Amino acid sequence: MDLSGHGKFCRFLETISPDGAFILAYGRRGAGSPNEFDDISETRKTFSRDQEENGMTDYLVDAKKGHVLTRIPGFSYFLGQGRHHLEVAWSMDSRRAVAMDRGRWANGHSAEAVVYIDPQSQEFTPILKEMNEAVARYATGHLKAAVGKDYAYFDPVMLDDHTLSMEVCEGLVIGAVAFDYRINFAVRVENGQAMVRVKSGRPNPEQDLDVDSYNAFREEDDANLRWLCRRLRPKLDPRERRCLAEAQARWLRYRATVENYVNTDEMTRKRLLELRLLLAERKARTKPE
Repeated sequence: MDLSGHGKFCRFLETISPDGAFILAYGRRGAGSPNEFDDISETRKTFSRDQEENGMTDYLVDAKKGHVLTRIPGFSYFLGQGRHHLEVAWSMDSRRAVAMDRGRWANGHSAEAVVYIDPQSQEFTPILKEMNEAVARYATGHLKAAVGKDYAYFDPVMLDDHTLSMEVCEGLVIGAVAFDYRINFAVRVENGQAMVRVKSGRPNPEQDLDVDSYNAFREEDDANLRWLCRRLRPKLDPRERRCLAEAQARWLRYRATVENYVNTDEMTRKRLLELRLLLAERKARTKPE
């Protein structure tokens, strides 16, 4: 991809695929060679939708060769503004990913864009509208509740290439959450059109945990990470096992470089959640019918 004049790039270290092949980055025009990279941390991972004003564009990058592959539609970096945050979830085999631009204002939180990524074919499919419609159908049919259209999405985890797990809240403003569920979406793309449905849902098990509860877990976090990896490993195929080992080693190295303990705690919480959900999904596959 010809990026003459786009300038130096910054890579989002948290977005690298489990196999280390792909990573997300942004480019600022006119700042130097597009093959020069700076690495940025969790605390500076903020976004704006105004690409023209800020001169920023976000890309999928070949992490091993340093080549920019293609632009990510609907995402643009806004340095130093705490308005938006990027969350990325990769499937264990690195064949699919979901990227979410999450805002912090409006009704408390909102997803500005969610895209389903096929890195090999470099295809990006918006799925936010389809997710909202699927949640509305699920809430009406299963919860017997009439809910609005303002949903907040958190903590994405790709359970496999076509199953996305999200925490979903409706009406998320301080002290007023209509419901808080962990929902598994089935996601497929045919002829460029996204098809999304709810596979399963349950009340979010973390919604009642307070700060003191999280603090009590800190001393056991690393032991729990090791235990989860040991339990998950036999349930993976050879490619997935390699990706798990590489991803966990890379994640531990990165966490050691993060100075703010609040950020390291949040990183660890998300990693524990991801591994727990992956283990539960793989165990469910092997249950006799």
